[in-house]
Amino acid sequence: MNPSARLRSQIGILLLVLSILSQPLLMILPAAAEVPMATGTPVPVVLNASSLDHAAELNVGQHEVVVLDFSNSESVTIPGNVNVAGKLYGMSTNSEFSTASFSASNFVVNHGAEFSTSLPSDLRQSFPSAISSLNLILNAVQNIINQGTISSSGNLTATAGGSITNALAPGVTGSAPIMQAVNNVNLTSNLGNIVNSGTITATAGNINIASQVIHDLVVNNIGGRFEALQGTFNVRDSLFTDKANLNIAGGDVVARQLNLFSGNGIAKVDLNEAQGQFN
Repeated sequence: MNPSARLRSQIGILLLVLSILSQPLLMILPAAAEVPMATGTPVPVVLNASSLDHAAELNVGQHEVVVLDFSNSESVTIPGNVNVAGKLYGMSTNSEFSTASFSASNFVVNHGAEFSTSLPSDLRQSFPSAISSLNLILNAVQNIINQGTISSSGNLTATAGGSITNALAPGVTGSAPIMQAVNNVNLTSNLGNIVNSGTITATAGNINIASQVIHDLVVNNIGGRFEALQGTFNVRDSLFTDKANLNIAGGDVVARQLNLFSGNGIAKVDLNEAQGQFN
């Protein structure tokens, strides 16, 4: 090969490598399979959850559909952020792995996006062996921000070192955000700050709110709704005896029972509507 041809070949290889490296992270990870979908519907990228172990961050684009398979691993740890603008689903075909657990610096689910272990009907048909109940756990070093939908076919557990926000960003209009689970919804903010101007629902279970550290707990529920029609709405529990205040402001809380505990602190509750027995 003459020097000119060799140079052109080397340049071509370099451009190919740069093109691959410039693609979104998820698209260069080895996919477990591609699921055929209806014409016009984005074809999902299907990955083994363990394939994300070395990912610096997780970004799902607005028109992307990603399915993570937790059949052989229950946990994913991302050093950076998880940012969902499209659809991110977790599933498992192994009953011994019934939890999809994510750890990251921050979780951001954008308006119109979905982060769920409840597969839509077309994906359920593609994965007929997927178990029907898969818990979803989100562990954030800093914050969890939901402007779309976060849902679980089992329990939904969201733990943040900072705040948990289920609300649209200022200036954003459209459908209100949703956090929901078939069973229990567990929300823990170590900063003691939870904001809800959407809907947080435990369909057949309880809603449990707490902080892992002794801290005042503020629940800004203005324009929001907590709903546990078959269960209870619990803030802390009867074992909490420390001095930390509780403030729940605005919105609606609907449950069979409302159990609120502030230990030796002060509890202030100012709701738009409360349905259920207060304890």
